[in-house]
Amino acid sequence: MPKTVLLHNYISLLKFTHPPTSLTSVQSSLKRMRTRKSHFDTVIKNYKEKIDNSIDFTTEINGISETLKLHRHEQLNPYPNITFPSSPLKFLPPHLLHYSDNSILSSHIDSVRYSGPSVSVLTLKGEAKLRLKVAEVEEVDFKLTPEFGGVKFLEELRVVVERENNGVIELDIKEGEGYILTGISRYLMEHEVVGDGERVAVVFRDEVI
Repeated sequence: MPKTVLLHNYISLLKFTHPPTSLTSVQSSLKRMRTRKSHFDTVIKNYKEKIDNSIDFTTEINGISETLKLHRHEQLNPYPNITFPSSPLKFLPPHLLHYSDNSILSSHIDSVRYSGPSVSVLTLKGEAKLRLKVAEVEEVDFKLTPEFGGVKFLEELRVVVERENNGVIELDIKEGEGYILTGISRYLMEHEVVGDGERVAVVFRDEVI
């Protein structure tokens, strides 16, 4: 099981380390991937991607599930009115991404149309920095997150992040490390990933519930 090494004290952001993952299983997929100039929502530019269900990521998925279960069981979330799904997560096919020097991953919230209550990213090669900031009101779908308390809670969160982190939370992500966005970090915060050089990552999304 991955070892959780960081849990922020007021948002549900998990960082975990994973046993070294060989790139052998994804090499053939990487060779067949073509560079795309932009994603449909312009969030990602100059990158390669593939939804690949042929690669066995059972160990990684089990580790993510266990990390989330541990997080929920310990009830570390300081906001008791914000709950997490108690049912087992059902993951969508893994999303393989390849970034180069000129790739750009802009600040965004993962679409609630295509992703469920958690978004997990494991870096297979390279290093990066994850940056999070509280989203603007128009970026949040409050209909899907009534437990967060609406605009008032969002603005209170903004004040806290500004006071304690100068408005931005940063995490260094090294090869073999990953992060999980869930709860507040999933729905109320925008995130972007910056880094130099080649980076290969795999995204695990659970189904919309």
